Amino acid sequence: DGRRDIISARDVGRAVAAAVLAAPEQVRERVFNVGTGHPTALRDLVHTVLRESGSSAALVEGTLPGSARSAAVLDAVPAVHRARATLGWVAHDDVATAVRDALAGSGLRRAS
Repeated sequence: DGRRDIISARDVGRAVAAAVLAAPEQVRERVFNVGTGHPTALRDLVHTVLRESGSSAALVEGTLPGSARSAAVLDAVPAVHRARATLGWVAHDDVATAVRDALAGSGLRRAS
């Protein structure tokens, strides 16, 4: 099961704001990874989406072919130490909060 760093749009916005508001010499020609720094199993993400959406759907796992590139990358979690050290920025929202915010902002509603 692959694991990815799931970050809320709000936390991404906070990171961008921290970079914009930083002194130019702190950010000039620097790359800052933005993430939580913690992996989330994709299976757990799906369960969180189902739970937070109130869906009665179930996760059905199988062996459907997927992207060879995605299958080759088990974990994708950025090193976020530079953003923390230079900008004083860290992600605050957990996965459930990120999912709830995404669902609330999607305009989608569960079918009755």
